[in-house]
Amino acid sequence: MTFIGGRVETRDETSARLTQYLTEQDARGWTKWRVETVDGRPVGRGGFGEYAEDRELGYTIARQHWGHGLATELASALVAWHVANPAPAGHDDDRPMRLWGYADVANVASIRVMTKAGLRFVETRDRAGRPYAFFRLDDSTASSD
Repeated sequence: MTFIGGRVETRDETSARLTQYLTEQDARGWTKWRVETVDGRPVGRGGFGEYAEDRELGYTIARQHWGHGLATELASALVAWHVANPAPAGHDDDRPMRLWGYADVANVASIRVMTKAGLRFVETRDRAGRPYAFFRLDDSTASSD
């Protein structure tokens, strides 16, 4: 939670977040989804948010599952899904959505995951008073403007 809010949500906050995800899925055809093992145990979540006119890559993995390559596997699968689904319903222009990711510069593990998943570093920007590394999937990897 250090890099995504710093605290566990209340039951009401979690309920509101899940309702938001269901609304996003219905409206856009994509959101953040539950990630679980093959036997149904939850290990995190992953999917997409909105970033300007584009998609934002997002993932969280429970601490006990860190270090096993799950975040990289998840991020790579999400990148593949994005490439296969470049222009969701409701996108206003003809340009396929780009895929962005960002992480606090201190979150070295997440930066490594984005790089392994094929995103490239663009620049460091201030976000909420802290430096964040911004990454984007190369247009040549996804699709051209």
